Amino acid sequence: MVSCHSQFIRHKTIRCLALLSFAILVTILFSSANHYKRNALLLKDPEKTDKIVLKLNKEDFNRGEKIKLKAYLVQGFGPKAVISSKTIYVELADALGEQFQLVKVSLKKGLTETIIQIQQSYAPGTYYIRAYSDLNNIKGRGFFFEQRIKVR
Repeated sequence: MVSCHSQFIRHKTIRCLALLSFAILVTILFSSANHYKRNALLLKDPEKTDKIVLKLNKEDFNRGEKIKLKAYLVQGFGPKAVISSKTIYVELADALGEQFQLVKVSLKKGLTETIIQIQQSYAPGTYYIRAYSDLNNIKGRGFFFEQRIKVR
């Protein structure tokens, strides 16, 4: 036979666990809702979109050559444009989307220059240079800068 005292302790423990579980669930739901709300606002507001433009030294390269590029980044449009991100990512990918190189580049006042080496081992064909910031990555590939190049 179970005593009244042990039943009282068990009942109190169950109530505490239920309350704790409810508090954890509310916290998780609240943080998830804030995450989705923040991302939804980023998607709707063009003022909060990083715009990256790359200028390459040329579009056709031989294996072993260097791609010299300049990157420009602003957020928003017109007189309210601001420099938002401090770094961008530049990647070289093949026509199937397989990433061959990824370079993390620091920006100063929204500008940078960097070099990507085309390795001798790369097969001739079509490749893509993609550039994006963390904000672009949140929004998806539709917000990436992308340019096709040929490697011979």
